[in-house]
Amino acid sequence: MALGLFAALTTTSQRKAYTRTLCSYVEAVQQVEILLPMAAGIAWFGEAQRVRESALGGIVMLLGMVLLALASSGK
Repeated sequence: MALGLFAALTTTSQRKAYTRTLCSYVEAVQQVEILLPMAAGIAWFGEAQRVRESALGGIVMLLGMVLLALASSGK
């Protein structure tokens, strides 16, 4: 039940975000949700090696968000 509730909240908030800002910003923030399962994989499933293999991608995503935040704050 909680999973369904969070999925509904995610869909609703994304729809509102698309109407309020550029879709490139929304997509960048949306990609950060990949980092949470990576952290869960380490914490609960002991997948440290698999997460290490994809950590560079996570770092690139975070760097992209920081760059978008800096670009939008300079307007």
